[in-house]
Amino acid sequence: MAFYLDQPVGIDPCVDVVFLELFGAHERILIDFLNAVLAPPIPIARVELRPTVHSGAFEGQKAVVLDIEATDAAGRILHVEMQRQAHAALDQRMLYLWARLYAEQLGEGVSYARLRPVVSVWICERDPFPSARKAHLTFTVREADEGFLLHGDQRLDVLQLSRWNREREAAGSELADSRLRPWFWFLNEAAEWREVPAEIKTPALEEAMSVLNEFRTDVRKNALYRGRLDAERVEATRQEELQAALAREGAERAEKEAALAREKAERAEKEDALAREKGERVEKEAALAREKAALEELARLRKELGDRGE
Repeated sequence: MAFYLDQPVGIDPCVDVVFLELFGAHERILIDFLNAVLAPPIPIARVELRPTVHSGAFEGQKAVVLDIEATDAAGRILHVEMQRQAHAALDQRMLYLWARLYAEQLGEGVSYARLRPVVSVWICERDPFPSARKAHLTFTVREADEGFLLHGDQRLDVLQLSRWNREREAAGSELADSRLRPWFWFLNEAAEWREVPAEIKTPALEEAMSVLNEFRTDVRKNALYRGRLDAERVEATRQEELQAALAREGAERAEKEAALAREKAERAEKEDALAREKGERVEKEAALAREKAALEELARLRKELGDRGE
């Protein structure tokens, strides 16, 4: 039976607790999403979740880092993370977390040949690469001139939700692969849905909408969701206050630097004036010395003429 509501579900799938429930507790949803992102030659059929943050960690409403980690039948480590805020060093964080997952495999006495590929998927509400043409970006390590892979063990996929949402009408299929477009649509707009649009309806998305509805109707889950929204607002306010404080601090520092620069310029001007004054005084003293020497020479000549009786 198709999923249908008489009003918009009103639950944002990108809020951390909902994201965790969707991709960390429903294997079909996670598998469908990963197959859409990675488009592997052999589709992923099963995954095994690795221990990470679980929903109980949200009861205290503290800010947490939330991600999903799993392995597939081929032994690949699959990492999925929701990133709702922008960070100046997000690209470095992406690389660091991928490297950590890769390096953690190498225990004492383990051969490098036993390392398994790590795929890191980042869902970003705010585009970390705004100049990119596409909403779905795939990063690997390739030779700069000839383009061949250093090794296939590294892959980072970035889904830029704002990019897709902003330009999908104009750009269409250029922004993302056709299989991934329904997930872009879901992550951006599902809160406004009553049902999954017919053109993208799949069992996985139907199940995903049912999960959103649970957060609407279940008292405990809804309270948890509202609590996380409030925590996000508090954190956003704190970040705004921090940014404002940093801006004020920067303005004050700039004003102090400007005052120091003015003071330095004034001091330099005074030193230049003193140097000019000293130069003028030296020139006057030199002129007086020349005048004195001339007078002395004139007196000597007069004396010499007087001695001769001339």
